[in-house]
Amino acid sequence: MSQSHEQGLLYGLDARIGPVPAFFAALQHLLASVVGIITPPLIIGSVLGLQAYIPYLISMSLLVSGLGTFLQARRFFGVGAG
Repeated sequence: MSQSHEQGLLYGLDARIGPVPAFFAALQHLLASVVGIITPPLIIGSVLGLQAYIPYLISMSLLVSGLGTFLQARRFFGVGAG
């Protein structure tokens, strides 16, 4: 027989997370987003034979991702969550 070890939430809606767990959560989020932003230009650039332009493609994908994040966070002209 298996036992269920169901516990509640670790943190509530308005709970303050300690600095060490917050740092590791932020680092995990940063690494996951960077991998998701850098991998497509590497793969597509390599397949299309654009080896000389791969650094440019990576830079542009990081720039567009930053602009998209800014627009999503600030809510310009009804675009974004605010």
